[in-house]
Amino acid sequence: MPTLGEELRRRREDRGKTLSGISETTHIVTRFLKAIEEDNFSVLPGGIFTRSFIRAYAREVGMDETEAITLYYQQTSPQETPHPASASEPEPASQPIVEGHDRSSLESIGPSLASRSTGTSGINWPTVGSVLGILVLAAVIVLVVTRMNREETSDSPAAPAVAKQQTRPAPHSAATPAVAQQSGSVPADSPAASIQVISVKVEATGGRCWVKYQVDDGQHDSMMLEEGQSRSLPDAQNKVALDIGNRKALTIKINNHEVTFPPNTPNFSAHVIISRDNLQNYLQTAATHSF
Repeated sequence: MPTLGEELRRRREDRGKTLSGISETTHIVTRFLKAIEEDNFSVLPGGIFTRSFIRAYAREVGMDETEAITLYYQQTSPQETPHPASASEPEPASQPIVEGHDRSSLESIGPSLASRSTGTSGINWPTVGSVLGILVLAAVIVLVVTRMNREETSDSPAAPAVAKQQTRPAPHSAATPAVAQQSGSVPADSPAASIQVISVKVEATGGRCWVKYQVDDGQHDSMMLEEGQSRSLPDAQNKVALDIGNRKALTIKINNHEVTFPPNTPNFSAHVIISRDNLQNYLQTAATHSF
């Protein structure tokens, strides 16, 4: 009479199956299946795990599970051979009972538990590598996002200053409100009415100063005055427009009379217009300073 291992191997070969194929479907490592075929049961975990391995192997090769377990008991402990009429597998007297689980459910999970307890042969390394890769990628993303948030937080105080600089009006849009309010017709009896031309002289008295000017409707011209330098502009018939880089560094003379800038004139990038309409105001400023 063939042994359990011989019968299982014969049935496997008749069906054209391999140990590795049965291992994939039953999740039992190949060396345990080979030990069953060789009747070397001492290699197996023992107890309920060994019986569950034998049952799973028998199902794969078409052998009755009860018959397989009976042969197993006959080979390992003949005195404990189960009664043929018993439909379920008997447990040895020394086998402990696990509370809350029946015998069949424990044997059904035996192959899975054994594959976990067999060391590296039961570990799915590609899956482990994929999980580790995902964890590393997630950690890198968290670090990058955290660093970006810190940089944005550190840069946020400077944002208002940048916005304020960008909204600074252009030199030509900084027309002095006081000049606009002062514009108007010149009384016929005022000293400005007798002036034939408007002569403007600029002098850098407080450091270097950049000046751009336009006489009447002529072309724009610009110059850089070093401290102590002065420049007389061409005589104007109606107006002289000035764009001044540093207003505090510049002194203006109109028809050889030194005058001061109107109130509210910007210190930097100032736009000033001297015309016959507002010339009276400049002459009054000059008179106040006893020219």
